Amino acid sequence: MKICRIDERHSLNTSCNSWMQIPNLKDMSECLLVDEIQDCLPEEIEVFFRCTKNVCFAGDNRQRIFSAHSVIEDLEKRMKVIELKTHYRIGHEICRVADVVGKAAGLAPIEDDCNYKDAEAKVHFIQCADDDEQAARIIEGLKIQLTAYPEDLLAVAAPRIADREFLRERLEASELSPFVLPHRESGSDDPNQRIYIAHLYEIKGLEFRTIHLGLMQHLHKLRENQKRIAYTAITRAKTTVSIYFVTIQHRVCGRVSLHDPRLRHPAPDLLLILRGSSVFPS
Repeated sequence: MKICRIDERHSLNTSCNSWMQIPNLKDMSECLLVDEIQDCLPEEIEVFFRCTKNVCFAGDNRQRIFSAHSVIEDLEKRMKVIELKTHYRIGHEICRVADVVGKAAGLAPIEDDCNYKDAEAKVHFIQCADDDEQAARIIEGLKIQLTAYPEDLLAVAAPRIADREFLRERLEASELSPFVLPHRESGSDDPNQRIYIAHLYEIKGLEFRTIHLGLMQHLHKLRENQKRIAYTAITRAKTTVSIYFVTIQHRVCGRVSLHDPRLRHPAPDLLLILRGSSVFPS
C-alpha cells in the first residue's frame, strides 16, 4: 500500500480530474473492489465509478487518518450498504485500550463486538529513561516474540519519520538485523524477515501478531490527527501492543502550551488520556 503525503494527494486530485476526461475509461472492467475507502478522495471515487460496471467499496471510518471529509457518508447515499459489526482479529484488552482512544476521537466502541478467540491479548505501557532504553527493550521483546510466533509478522512503529529511522538504525545494528524487512515491504521471500519497521502512517491497512509503538512521547506532534492515528496503530495488533515513552507530562511548544486554546489546532496528549483511564496501570 502506498501512503501519500499531502502534496502527493493534491497531485492525485489533479490526476483524477484528468483521468475523468479519458474516453476509454468508462466501463473498462466488469468489477472492481476498493479497500480502505475511508481515506480516498471524492475525485477518486468518481474515477472508480466511471471505470467499472460494478464496484464494491470496503472501509471503516474509524480508521480514517488523512481526509477531513468522509467519503463513506456520501457513498451510503448512492449504494447498498452492508455493515459488518462483529470482528474476530483484535483481542479484548487491545479493544479496551483502543476504545479509550476512540472515545477521545468521538468513535464508537469496538469491544462489545469483539469475537476474538485466540491467545489472551495484552497491552503494555513501558516508561523508559530515554530513547536508547526504549530501543533496547523493544529488541529484547522482539527476541522473545520471534520464537513465540515463528510464522507471524511483528511490527515496530513510531510517530514520525525521524523516530522510525532511529529505531530502524538500532534494530539493524543489533542481532535482529537479519529479521528486519526492507523499508516499506510487508513481506519477503526470506521467511526470516518478519519485523516491519514504520512510522504510524505506514501501518495503515496492515495487521501484525504484535506491535511495539516506540518513542510515543512524540505522538502529540501529529497534532489534530493523533487520535485517529493512534487508534489505527493500536488496532493493527492481534495479540500484544507495547507502548513505550520517556515520560508523561504537560508538554510545551516554545512558551505556549500545546493545550492552549490560542493554538490553531490544540492537541491533547493521548498518553495523558490513556493514563487517566482504567486501562493504564496505576
